Amino acid sequence: MKKKLIKKISKLNEFQFIMLFNGFIIEKGIDEVTENELMLFILTDKIHYPNNPHSGIDIYENKYLSNDELKEIINSGITLTHERLNCKSKIEKLVKNLFIVPYQIDNYSDETLLDVQLKKYSENSMEFLKEFPKTTQITKLNYLRDKIIDTFLVEISILSDFITKNISLKNTETNKKNQLIFILEEVLKLEEKLIELDKVIVNKIDSYNIKKEGNYFIDSDTELLKKLYSELEKNDFIDIHKTSQEEFIEVLKSDWDEHNSIIHIKMDSIQFGYFIERLFVELKIKIHMSSIEYAGNIITKNGKINARSASSSYSNSKKKGTLPKRHKNIESIFEKLKMNKKD
Repeated sequence: MKKKLIKKISKLNEFQFIMLFNGFIIEKGIDEVTENELMLFILTDKIHYPNNPHSGIDIYENKYLSNDELKEIINSGITLTHERLNCKSKIEKLVKNLFIVPYQIDNYSDETLLDVQLKKYSENSMEFLKEFPKTTQITKLNYLRDKIIDTFLVEISILSDFITKNISLKNTETNKKNQLIFILEEVLKLEEKLIELDKVIVNKIDSYNIKKEGNYFIDSDTELLKKLYSELEKNDFIDIHKTSQEEFIEVLKSDWDEHNSIIHIKMDSIQFGYFIERLFVELKIKIHMSSIEYAGNIITKNGKINARSASSSYSNSKKKGTLPKRHKNIESIFEKLKMNKKD
């Protein structure tokens, strides 16, 4: 049963792995989870290194060697144990193969290798986007950013916070603590790769250097948006001297290349994150931070939106259980709008 579970988990990509581990560890609790259960999520490779340190042989997986040959090899060098997360490595491949950028190629010193790499990347790089127009490519890249920022990094943040709090507050057994710390360290390395991937995506989007097209795909009734503006005005959450009601609706409903209007929201990053969340929960209006950053037509007290930074600020405040300043005023806006909808 254990081998079957290990094999099933090993087929997951990093996101699926973290979702599974999060659900398991949080629901069961660190006190109840066993060391054997944690080892389902950690893959241990025993690699034998003979006299030549560059030729590694997996003494357990190499099916071409007989038992006698294995014994001879084992006696001639050392065997080291390597641990890693029991899942597929997809993020690094995505960065290298789909989002290769010039400075990576420039760093190669071997001319033969350079030729091979150039050929490889010319054939494979961004292949999944080439068939689409540039505006569609940008839409797809922004969608990928949404998944990285709003889902993947949030799950990592939840896991990191849960493990850190629990192993420091409780008398966790040493072996179990070491296993949890190892998983946490590996997940944080993955977080670094995701942040790097997000930077590469942003650079790729900027490299198109075309007029920003698209919109927020909001199909809500214009009257509802007028009432939303009115409630924001009453609660002093919008700068009416810089953003009229017409400009507010124009930003939310029209194509970005059809106007120069900007919404000036009088909220900090945490308040704005809460507002965007309630907007979806209460009114089913979904606006992605990456789209706001790309369009550049919604500005808060902190200036233009940086999707990763804004999402991280709000996520961290939620983890601490800290409600935004004037959260009751934000909640009252949606309560009144819901009452008006019933009328």
